[in-house]
Amino acid sequence: MYRLIYISSACHPLNADELSELLDVSITNNALRNITGFLIYAKGDFIQILEGKKVDVEFIFDKILNDNRHHGIKFLVRENIKRRSFETWSMGFKALQSHELMSVDHCTPTTNVKTLAKYKIAVKIYQRALKTLVLE
Repeated sequence: MYRLIYISSACHPLNADELSELLDVSITNNALRNITGFLIYAKGDFIQILEGKKVDVEFIFDKILNDNRHHGIKFLVRENIKRRSFETWSMGFKALQSHELMSVDHCTPTTNVKTLAKYKIAVKIYQRALKTLVLE
């Protein structure tokens, strides 16, 4: 198994319909390649975690690289893993508000995903979101 985590910025703030469309496409594409993962959207920025066979994760990621809805892609993690964190989700999702971002790390007040990447604590967002996730 293989995991890839990256951040990027939306070209413009996405509304609920645009996020829903993005998730629908992601769920379909991921299911076709047996990819599981999690997407977090916060104040115009994304953190996405993709898991599966390396060739499949990289195939999906190539599609993401060519998606014109976002830019400024920065890798946080590329690693081999023993097992998936999201075994049953072709794409979990959580939209975080500013107050949720600020409480991710007690030592580093944070208001955006780019700051999280800079301080290498972005993965804490997804760990925290897993604990509080409510899929609607």
